[in-house]
Amino acid sequence: MNKNRPIGIFDSGLGGLTALRAFTSILPSEDFVYYADTKHVPYGEKSPDEIRGLALAIVDYLVRRNVKFIAFGCNISSAIALEQAQKKYPDVPMLGLISPALAEEARKGSAGRVGVIATTAMVSTGQYPMLLKSGTENIEVFMCACPSFVPLVESGKTSGPEVDAAIESSMGLLISAKVDTVIYGCTHYPFLQNSITAFFQKHGLSPRLVDPSGPMAASARTLLKKSKYANIRLGSAIVKYVVSGSPAPFKENLNRLGQKFFDSMVFSPDELDVELHPVK
Repeated sequence: MNKNRPIGIFDSGLGGLTALRAFTSILPSEDFVYYADTKHVPYGEKSPDEIRGLALAIVDYLVRRNVKFIAFGCNISSAIALEQAQKKYPDVPMLGLISPALAEEARKGSAGRVGVIATTAMVSTGQYPMLLKSGTENIEVFMCACPSFVPLVESGKTSGPEVDAAIESSMGLLISAKVDTVIYGCTHYPFLQNSITAFFQKHGLSPRLVDPSGPMAASARTLLKKSKYANIRLGSAIVKYVVSGSPAPFKENLNRLGQKFFDSMVFSPDELDVELHPVK
């Protein structure tokens, strides 16, 4: 395998940028193809079959683009499509956000009262309680569906009265439960971190906020080194963005979120040449 081939990361939209940031921080020499399925955002209110179909189509695309590794930068896709994708492409390493590494990170310093904020679809899978309770009886998991958060982020609203109202109406359970740890069960949600922190402070709590992207990126680094797939060149990461919807609003959001990019690095799916990263 050509070690200099890129890593593929995908999400329904902007959320996976938080995963991308974790990867570029911990793997600064790697190149990336980031696929934003903005044509179909949000995933969190769709049926499992529809989400699985969308995720697997993106995996097909990334494999055709000769990526050497795929990171599922979407919680619900990690929950319901990762296993099938791994079976379809056994020679392409893949990781999702929901993992034992995340459970270990979430349990650090916790007294056993863990909250998870996620989309409706993610909550319905029951995967987070199963993961966090595995191997221990001394933990309670409190799930909160926050369906309005993704549309807010995608529309450019990461703070302000509308965001505060959405948080207040969605996360009351975590206040009454007096959680000491909160997991972002959707990669869009870290963009609301300042407002979420202020919400807890308003109610006299300061839970530890855990982003699953960090453990996933750390696991990817270990996997790439062990398999000798890590990029051997020196230099900063190059990111190519593939957007299934209109590129213009996606570029505006990249600017608003402080994500560095060049116009020449944003493509529609058909524009990114299949031989951009040929196998050698």
